[in-house]
Amino acid sequence: MDVLEIDGASNTGVDDVRELREKVRYLPQSSRYKIYIIDEVHMLSVAAFNALLKTLEEPPPHVIFIFATTEPHKIPATILSRCQRFDFARIPRMKMLAGLENICRSEGLKIDSSDLAVIAQKSEGSVRDALSLLDQVVSFSGKEVPKGEVARALGIVDYTWIAEIAEAVLSNDPSRALPVADRAFNQGYNLRELLRELITFIRHVAVAKETEDPDELIDLPAEDIEKIKRIAENVYPEKLQVVFGILLKAEEHMNRAPDPRSVLEMAIIRATHAEPLLPVDKAIERIEEIESLLQGRAPARPVSIPPEGGSGKKDTPGLFDSARKTETHAPEKTKGGFSWASFLEAVKRENEPMLATLLETATFENMDRNILSISVPRDSIYYMQLQHRDTCARIEEIASKLNGHKVKLKVHGKDASSAVSTNASETDLDKALKKEAKEHPLVKGAQEILEATIRDIRPKNKSQSSDETG
Repeated sequence: MDVLEIDGASNTGVDDVRELREKVRYLPQSSRYKIYIIDEVHMLSVAAFNALLKTLEEPPPHVIFIFATTEPHKIPATILSRCQRFDFARIPRMKMLAGLENICRSEGLKIDSSDLAVIAQKSEGSVRDALSLLDQVVSFSGKEVPKGEVARALGIVDYTWIAEIAEAVLSNDPSRALPVADRAFNQGYNLRELLRELITFIRHVAVAKETEDPDELIDLPAEDIEKIKRIAENVYPEKLQVVFGILLKAEEHMNRAPDPRSVLEMAIIRATHAEPLLPVDKAIERIEEIESLLQGRAPARPVSIPPEGGSGKKDTPGLFDSARKTETHAPEKTKGGFSWASFLEAVKRENEPMLATLLETATFENMDRNILSISVPRDSIYYMQLQHRDTCARIEEIASKLNGHKVKLKVHGKDASSAVSTNASETDLDKALKKEAKEHPLVKGAQEILEATIRDIRPKNKSQSSDETG
């Protein structure tokens, strides 16, 4: 009779507080104190708080107020300053499990420990919720609860199913994940609950991946944590981030979707095929390496170019080693005394793999009056590169060093028709140019650095100006 509980959400007005102030004057009937518990006190209006402030400043000696709230930041500072504050933490799952086992022993209930763990998990750290769930299970199944009955009674998906779906998704195997989801649907489980548990499981895997000792951060039995650790060993962190985002988005859609099953299945398929995103710093680093290649500088890290048809995993010693098949040039002699072949070797010795590759695509014409003349098909992507100021300057520098006096480079453009047979059709020409672009060392270098694949190669529009990119 001396303990009164008031719902703050239902009694929010000034009149309710004034009525309370009238009642606190009366002494307790049988106890030392009269206790008023106001639940969800943050729901009181500002005027109600102000009306209550006077009583809190000078409370009767026989009255104790207990305010309960889940949102203490909504309580006015004038009220908080006159209270003692106690923050209650969630009960860890293992402690909750131990408490439930103790209750079952004292009440003569026979429930498997794994089923009690399901209740402890579902309670989310609230003892009141755990006891309510336990009471619900006993009402449904009696004092002897068959193993696995708790999940069915509470509509909770078996945790092993969640783990199986997550492992299949992270292994890119939708054929394993979809039947489990279908089994849960056919047995009447709540698919929204399944998706939420799946999101939580992916979180656990991410924590296990990023920490050396995840046991304190994952509130699960030891055997479940070990399974999560094993899954985490075989997945990239970026993959976890992408999968987590896909499932989180699916949860938003599922709340308003008429067919939750389809949303779940499509989310699983999308997640299994998701590719990990490249971190921004790594993307910037790889773009800088591409720029280095385009400017003829050595990249910051060695880049391996796989042979044609290779897997891309084989490391090669040089940047463009085995990058493309090149035409063998005859060791033609120039009037300056050195051969074209020896010049190409000199370029390679100068550690200029890009220049060497570009020059191997050119045809030596002649060297007359200290002018080195070479020709390249005008429609070739190499033509513009060999005409670049920095490229020409470097070629002239090496040629001058080898020849003993200054050499000037002259690059001639050959018509596209001379690059292929005269009776070749336009389609054949397009094929030849596309193949040439695909095998270009810079393209292969970009593919290796960005771990990319070529989706399409488009010929340059003839109406474009010569300084536009083809």
